Order: sequence, then structure tokens, then C-alpha cells
Amino acid sequence: MNFIKSNLFFLIVLTVVIFALYGKSINFELMDLDDKASITNSIYYISDIKNLPKIFFQDTTYKHESTYYRPVLMTSFSIESIIFGHNTKIYHLTNIIMYVFTMYLIYLFFIKLRLNKNISKAVVLLFTVHPILTSNVVYVSPRGEMFLTIFLLLAFISFINYIENAGIKNLILFFIFVLLAVLSKETAAMLILISAAFLYAFKNETWPLGRSADFQLGSLTDFKLSRLAAWQKKRLINILIFFTAAVLIYIIFRFIAISHPQPSAFATFKIFWVNAFNSLMIFTEKIFVPGYISVLLYDVQITAGMILVNSVIVCFVIFALIKNFIDRKKILFCIFWYLLFLFPNFFIFEQQILFHRLLLPLIGIEIFLVLLVEYILYNYVSVKNFLFILYIFVFVSFVTASWFQAEKYRTQQSFMINSYADSVNRISSVQFVDFCIKNGDYRQARQLLAER
Repeated sequence: MNFIKSNLFFLIVLTVVIFALYGKSINFELMDLDDKASITNSIYYISDIKNLPKIFFQDTTYKHESTYYRPVLMTSFSIESIIFGHNTKIYHLTNIIMYVFTMYLIYLFFIKLRLNKNISKAVVLLFTVHPILTSNVVYVSPRGEMFLTIFLLLAFISFINYIENAGIKNLILFFIFVLLAVLSKETAAMLILISAAFLYAFKNETWPLGRSADFQLGSLTDFKLSRLAAWQKKRLINILIFFTAAVLIYIIFRFIAISHPQPSAFATFKIFWVNAFNSLMIFTEKIFVPGYISVLLYDVQITAGMILVNSVIVCFVIFALIKNFIDRKKILFCIFWYLLFLFPNFFIFEQQILFHRLLLPLIGIEIFLVLLVEYILYNYVSVKNFLFILYIFVFVSFVTASWFQAEKYRTQQSFMINSYADSVNRISSVQFVDFCIKNGDYRQARQLLAER
């Protein structure tokens, strides 16, 4: 009962903080990029209830003209349009509510990993107001990242429940959530890899055998050990079968939706490594030193400050691995989580640096911070007050930065101006040409076309 009450209070805190910070976005406009294609231009189609079942067999243009396949996201737009009509306030309100649930679920996932509850609350609350995640809330289309995070974490929790307690219910829930996760975004297929890494890093907290007092004392017989090993293997095979079934269903649905060949948009080997380097440099810097966060960025300029921040972080992680003051396996798990869920972004030929894609990868950083703070508070009690003051300072700074970052998405005009400023002469300038023509600024439109 105390567990429920304490978690309910934290949910209320999250709700109040998120609505106080981002509640104003309910009055924001839709953007002319993904919002326009997915909602505005298709409103008559998605608001017709007869078309709702068809969405899982169509791309996001509803015309078999794109390779972009996000049926869960599009279904949410359709349901909102059917019930409320083309109401932009509802789209934004849904985003805010989903963000509350996403951050709360991240906290519950940390509890499932048996991390410190109070430190987990503090870390999750801090990242809730991190300006790097602002676009996830105030820009409607990145809702897909929240669907991905929600269903992947629910699948992961079901996976842990099945490993610990078996039960066909947990296995079926795992299958359902995996299917919904991959239908939200293909990145969810990485779940099988991160699950293997989890079993490696959290073995003693997960397997009942690892937590067994008899096992710790070495009193289990060879016969019992072999039985337990067979039991573990059977559960893992069941997980793999149900995971494969969910992915196969996704592949079939996608093939029906996108059956025509498309030109390759994947990066070459050289571009892949350039994308990886640039992305990791800017993402890692902006996580720890947010500063100015672009709306839409194509050309990453490597600066001395970026190199310094990344070097300090890499050196600290290497130091932590060598000293092993945090379980080395868990540090590697956190690094693997962060890199694994960023990995698909490196394959895009013309890379866009979109910070809403950090929602899921950031969980690896958050787990590491919970473990680090727990170690510091346990071994250096005297720094508790200093950490508290530092936390308040960073929290207030993040809230302030997020408040102003959200303003970039208030109107189509503010979004396009910031987008153009971030990526002059790139794809965003083409969209800006459209914007200039609509507003009668033909001179600026001609100039942009000449630059392009």
C-alpha cells in the first residue's frame, strides 16, 4: 500500500510539473512538416471511421507513396480526429498526457531494475524538464517516439516478469507489447539485443537462481544446477519464439503497406561513420551541457567545447570501468543501451539531427546517473547537501531553458524561422521557400531557390 501511495504521489508531481511547464503548448499550432502530411492534408481520410482499420496496411501518406510506416502513430491521430474533429488542442493535450505517462513508466522501469527509488525519482524528474526533450511534448509528430518508449518498456517489464515468475500471461503481454513497439518504430527490434545485455548485467537481480541463498553459498547440487539451467534455457527460447512472431507480423503488415520498390536512402560505409561521430558528439554534449538546442540541424560543426565535453565524459566512463566502483557490467549495459538505440540514426544518408530521438537512448544515461549518485551518497555522505543544491540549480536551469525552447514551436512562423536559422541551404530551406511564397515574400523565396 505504501508503494502505491509513494508512486501515486510521484505521478502527481510529474503531472503538475509537466503541465506547468508545457501546458501552454495546448494552444500551439501544428507544423507544416510531419504534422501537415500526417494530419492536416489527410484530415478527411483519417476522420472517417471506415478508414481506421486500413491504417495498419498503409504508409503515412495513406497513398502507398512513402516508405515511412508508423501505424500506431497514425491510428492515434485517426482516433482523435474521429472523436474530436480537427482540433489542434486535442493533439497537443494528448502529447502532454503521453509525456507524463512515458516519464512515469521510465521510473517504474527503474524500480523493476531494483534501482534506488528516491534517486530514480530525482533523476527522472530532472530529465523530464530537460530542454533536449522539449520537442517530444510540444511538437505533435514526435509522439511516435513516446509510443516506441512506452511499448518497449512495457515489453521489457513483461520480459523481466516472465524470466522471474514464468506464466503464460507475461509471455502474451510480452508479445503484444513487442508487436505494438515495432509498429510504433522499427528501432524496437533492438529489444532482443538489449534484453541479452540486461541478463548479462543484471543476472543476480533477475534470475531467481542468482538471488538464491543456496546458490550464493554454493550448496546446490550438480543435478539441481542442470535442472535450473534447462529451465532458464526453456524460458529464453519461449521469449525468442514470441519475439520472432511479433516481428514477422510487423514485416507482413509493412510489406502490404509498402510493396513497391524504393530508392535506397541508406548511408554508405563512410557516411555511416561520419553520421555516428557527428551525432554522438552533439547528442552527448547537449545532454550534459544543453546550451542552444536546434529545431532542425543538418550540418554539425565540431567545436572545441564539444570535443572537451565529450573527452571529459569518455575519460570519466573509462575511469569508472577501471575502478569498478559501480558494477562494470551495469556500466557497459548503460553504454550499450545509449549506443544501441541511437544506432539506427547513423544509417540515414542525409542525416537530420532531431533531438526528440533521444527519448529512448537517454534511459541508459539516466540509469548510469542513478547508480553513480547512489554510490556517491553511500560512500560520501558529507556531499549530500552539495548535491541537493546542485540539483536545484540544474533543475531550475532546465525548466527555464525548456520554457523558451518550447516557444520555437508556438507557431508555424517561429518554427520555420528557427529551422531555417539552424540549417541554411539545406532541406529546411526548401520548406522555407514554401513558407515565404505563402506569405508573399517572393524575393526571399527566389533567393533561397538560388542558394539551393
